[in-house]
Amino acid sequence: MITIKKFNEINIIPNSLVVFDIDETLIKFEGIDFKWWKNKFNKYYKMVRDYNIAEELANEEWIKIINRSDPELVDDYIHKFIEQLEENDCHTILLTARNNVLRDLTLEHLSKVNLYFENVYFNGEKGDELKKIVESTYPNIQNIIVIDDREQNLEDIKNKFNGTNYKLNLYAIKT
Repeated sequence: MITIKKFNEINIIPNSLVVFDIDETLIKFEGIDFKWWKNKFNKYYKMVRDYNIAEELANEEWIKIINRSDPELVDDYIHKFIEQLEENDCHTILLTARNNVLRDLTLEHLSKVNLYFENVYFNGEKGDELKKIVESTYPNIQNIIVIDDREQNLEDIKNKFNGTNYKLNLYAIKT
């Protein structure tokens, strides 16, 4: 796993599958980051003393905010990076932990920053989901590049692909 601050630090390997997370990886919302999440979760957990309810309440507050907010790109280099991926015959997909009920809002957010992807997947279990995607849609791919802001997601993917013949290139973006 390699920690990066900008997309131009990523080594592009031709003919790879490139997997992007969305929030805090491609786009961000003013005032919302991992610290915001942690603070909201802790606030709600102190109130209800239930992990699932605290997470649900923090998520509801987040959804209210992003419904009325416009996203911005995490890195101005993203469009150029995607262009370089296309020039190197790479396949690109999005894999987000966002709930699928947010599909339309997610696509709207991406379009506001001129990002368009044919394949967008919604699943908090990123390792399992990516393994299914690769095996069913990209079985001949050898190199997989994954960019995510959450190291736990990258660890999950690494663990699920342990023992396979795929070459993982994991990037934790910290802006």
